[in-house]
Amino acid sequence: IRYTASAAVKVSREAEFGAWLMRTFDAEAANDAAATLRFDSLPAGSQVWLNGALLGEAAAAWGPTALDAAASLQADANRLAVRLPKGRRTPAFPRAFSALHPDGWKVLGGVALAVRPRQGFDRVMLQPDPRRKRLTISFRPSLAGEVHARVRDTANEATGAAPEMVIPLEGLDLWAPESPTLHTLELSLRVDGVLMDTVVFRFGLRDFTVRDGRFSLNGRPFPLRCAALSTAALVGMAPDDLRARFAAGKGAGFNALRLIGTALTPAALAAADEVGLLVFQALAPDPVPSAGEDARQMAARLVARDAHHPSLAAWEIDAGDVNAVKAAAWRDLFAGEDPSRIVAAAGPQIESRLPVSCARPYAKEAVPLDAVQLHLPTAPEPEAERCLGHAAEDAAMGAIASFGVGGLEIAD
Repeated sequence: IRYTASAAVKVSREAEFGAWLMRTFDAEAANDAAATLRFDSLPAGSQVWLNGALLGEAAAAWGPTALDAAASLQADANRLAVRLPKGRRTPAFPRAFSALHPDGWKVLGGVALAVRPRQGFDRVMLQPDPRRKRLTISFRPSLAGEVHARVRDTANEATGAAPEMVIPLEGLDLWAPESPTLHTLELSLRVDGVLMDTVVFRFGLRDFTVRDGRFSLNGRPFPLRCAALSTAALVGMAPDDLRARFAAGKGAGFNALRLIGTALTPAALAAADEVGLLVFQALAPDPVPSAGEDARQMAARLVARDAHHPSLAAWEIDAGDVNAVKAAAWRDLFAGEDPSRIVAAAGPQIESRLPVSCARPYAKEAVPLDAVQLHLPTAPEPEAERCLGHAAEDAAMGAIASFGVGGLEIAD
């Protein structure tokens, strides 16, 4: 379901809320299937209506919203309406976004209708292990039945069951920025011999951690040459345009991106996978005490949606001007949902001299972020300098010089 600047989306304004966004689309009735409307990002408090029925509200803008639409979905024509709140300005909507859309009425990213068997795959987690040459697959919630997994165009396959299974990975090349090799995993679920569901994932075989204060990729230190970019600048870009934008950044000498604002869309992550750019996703979730249930569900949906992308190296949580206990709660929440990645609790805590910490992959204890130098200082090459010459533009990338006691410093 594409939201574009066209007559297909009607906008009406009202006093209590900011605006209604409305459109129609054709679909088949859900019948006995599960139907879910998925928004990459909605402002907190936005209401979603389908054929006159309220499906629910968005809890926050920094992650995806998923709503059950099975009871309201009709065969053929459907009317979808999103009621956006008035005057919301959250950390997820940076100043550049306001310049592009002065009214602030916008659905960031994509909108999709997913219709799947009720007895099928929901959240699937992939954890590749290059050293042991295997892939661990976890299923949430647990499934009844037999799961068959195979990596296309290889001899690697296995049969198992929920909640977890392992498939060997023999003869597969590693994923790295200099050689972004991708593989395709196919999962099928059978119950009493009847095929119930099939899903396909692209993944890369790679391993990263923090060792001796340095970022390490595939068992060796990997100096990062990182660029910063607002996710709002990528909204609405076609896959070919995303790949071209990232390829230009890589051609300028960068091998990593720090994306700031809302979560990067799956299409943008897929482009980073293909081009070979590491992604440090900096989120700005609303500060809630101890990361409440709404935040926990949103984090779980976000991790389940994006965890199979090999380019995604770290979650960086800008928990706002909150105390260290709440910042640690956000860090532990994401580390619990995604133990295979680096998770940093950062942001204004640096300025207020509160502890900033980093959870390493599969590590039980967090370490002070000051002791971890993720973005190593590097002198920009001529191509990078030309890229930085356009840093004043809304969609330009700026180089990050270092990540240490002084926090993030944008190169002049």
